Amino acid sequence: MLSNSRSGPGVSVVTATLNAANELAPTLESILAQTHQNIELIVVDGCSWDGTQAVLRRYADKIDVLSVQPDAGIYYAMNAAVELTSRDFVLFLNAGDVFNSADAISRIMTSVEGNSDVVYGDHVYTNGHIELLKRSARFEQIAAQLFEGEIDVEWLETIPCHQATFVRKALLVDLRFDTRLLVSADHDLLLRAHDVGAKMQYVDEIVCRYRGGGFSVAMGERTKLEGASIYRRFSAYPERVDKFFFPGVRSPFDPQTYLTGLRLAGFRQAGPADVDAGTHRISTAGARIMSPARPCRRLDITGINATPDQALSVLLENDVVGTSRIPATEFRMQINLDRTVPGDSIITLAPRADDLAIRSFSFHENAAPPSWHVSPESPLYFRTSSAAVIAEILGEGWSQPEETHTWSLGTRSELWLKASATTRFLRCIMTGNPHTPDGRQTVSLLVNDVPIATATCERGGALEFEIDCTTSPWLSAQINQIVLKPQPPAPPPPETGDARMLGVCLREIRCF
Repeated sequence: MLSNSRSGPGVSVVTATLNAANELAPTLESILAQTHQNIELIVVDGCSWDGTQAVLRRYADKIDVLSVQPDAGIYYAMNAAVELTSRDFVLFLNAGDVFNSADAISRIMTSVEGNSDVVYGDHVYTNGHIELLKRSARFEQIAAQLFEGEIDVEWLETIPCHQATFVRKALLVDLRFDTRLLVSADHDLLLRAHDVGAKMQYVDEIVCRYRGGGFSVAMGERTKLEGASIYRRFSAYPERVDKFFFPGVRSPFDPQTYLTGLRLAGFRQAGPADVDAGTHRISTAGARIMSPARPCRRLDITGINATPDQALSVLLENDVVGTSRIPATEFRMQINLDRTVPGDSIITLAPRADDLAIRSFSFHENAAPPSWHVSPESPLYFRTSSAAVIAEILGEGWSQPEETHTWSLGTRSELWLKASATTRFLRCIMTGNPHTPDGRQTVSLLVNDVPIATATCERGGALEFEIDCTTSPWLSAQINQIVLKPQPPAPPPPETGDARMLGVCLREIRCF
């Protein structure tokens, strides 16, 4: 057995197994080789039937606590294991994963600050012959980026894996892993811990070698759904999280969370079309919503309106604190409020005419940012280097930005723009898809649901559209919807393995 010496913070290393006969021994050897003088080894096995039991018998005299019992999944087993631990911190090391060095735990424990609740380091991702060092970020930065919805693959990789994370037992007992989740409960627990004020400490040390290609990868779509459901709860911009996980399609989740504001009363779903679109209709009697816990100065709203001369008023305690005209189309708008709305306020949305359909709303601390704007001084380039700038502009129907352009997907793609007051014309510059069956492609452009122009190109040739911003249907000083409808969309050549149905390459938008 491992040493019972009480020098320094103690660590309970937990290995949860099920049919891991081929991977378990290296993991146990890695734990037993640790030089830290205050470790215990806990193994929980879900009644394996593949030879794992034989491996466990070989190590029986070195395992401090062995529990063999059926469970309902890995996070059930991990919760049960916490009850068996007796040290200050708990780390979960899966079968097949190993510590990076014999002094990995010692290096972390000697760096622990006295009031730290979660202490974590880096890890090496291995998959076959591939080895990649994955550095974690400070959790304050992880949480701040998530709150703003500024997430991407690089951000995702900075979240520490549970094999490199030491959590105080008391915190694990209080929070526990959410067993409704199959693959992402470790990330969920870390975010909940940070949310309740746990002190998160990063240590610049490599803790473990994490074997990739396992359960979470095998779960595929479930992994994506779980990740999105977790991260959007901690973001003031859940639609940005949705766009990362579900590019080009509508999110399967309710757009409202506690951080955006919640629907209270006065909303109704009026039929299958509304249910599919995730919209709720409100009448002139008004609908009530609750703001988040933080003070706010801006309300963003998306929806659908079919009534001319529609307008929406925002009321706080019967006082109008903001109002905006709404075009007779699908819309997005930002209403700057004329005073700060206290946290957890009851707000009334009162349209001028009945049957305004609200898809989503979100409160924000600051007045409307310039990210929706295009001006002569700031042309928009739709490429990787501008991804953060165009995140709010790209609506549904777009792939991730690439080095020189962004591909539209399918037969309909949305843009949302507000032009500067001096803008007379917008010029949309793009190229067609060279992979259409006959090499020809026709693209139509609509502004606020009104057809503006149609153009045809050959073999992926250049396409340009000019929009007059001085006349209807363009709305000055408001966010406008631009829709591209390419016919036909087409996939790249089969040998690329790319199954996307691509429309056009949007390159830039200039204004004059």
